[in-house]
Amino acid sequence: FHTIDEASAALARFHADCRGKLDGKTVTAHFAKEREDPKALFAGPEQSFFEKQAMASMEAAKEMERMTQQQIQQENASKALSGVNGDMWASYMKTVAETETTAETSNNSFEFDSESGFYLDKEAALLYDPNTTYFFTLDYTKYFLYD
Repeated sequence: FHTIDEASAALARFHADCRGKLDGKTVTAHFAKEREDPKALFAGPEQSFFEKQAMASMEAAKEMERMTQQQIQQENASKALSGVNGDMWASYMKTVAETETTAETSNNSFEFDSESGFYLDKEAALLYDPNTTYFFTLDYTKYFLYD
């Protein structure tokens, strides 16, 4: 493309016409980051306009990617629910949704402690390792296995 406007128009047209699909395959298209300092190319109001345009283009591309991912997820869910094991998948999806809701509303007193690399329960003065399900005292002298 010879101008930014031509490139932006082509990308917008691609997104409008193809909706992220070419020959049935999901694709994404976006602009590469500029290699030159944009401040050296433009000055004053033009620079501000192009910065706003670039931000709007990035936001639109992110939104298109999010919408494409949602569409793929919905297609996969409908395929799973309409298949032979549809009842099993429906039950699984319901369980996952309930677990996510419970996790959002739970009173989890553990906070990740970046210094130790474990989860810290300040009330009980214990560290927790989710990979091994061990609880440690803060001085690592005693440990407990969660069963």
